[in-house]
Amino acid sequence: ATKTTKDAATAIFSMTLPAIGTGLIQLGAYASEASANQAWNALAQRYAFLGPLPKSVVQASVGGTTFYRLRVGAGAQASDTCAKLKAGGANCIVVK
Repeated sequence: ATKTTKDAATAIFSMTLPAIGTGLIQLGAYASEASANQAWNALAQRYAFLGPLPKSVVQASVGGTTFYRLRVGAGAQASDTCAKLKAGGANCIVVK
């Protein structure tokens, strides 16, 4: 069961939405929109460079379960911004 749960979590975290554009960073996937917004508040406070970037919370359904993906637009700096977050101990992926 652990492997299945881990695989499902990986799938949820890494799935992308079609044709939203480039330069998005996914900061996490949460069980509620409120949880995603709380995570944003904590991340924006810890990493001041996130504050001015446009944030979005995108609802997604994976395997019949609804998740809320916390994303931020960083444009051409998405890879560098994600690397900076990871260096500071945060998790993120650049949405392709």
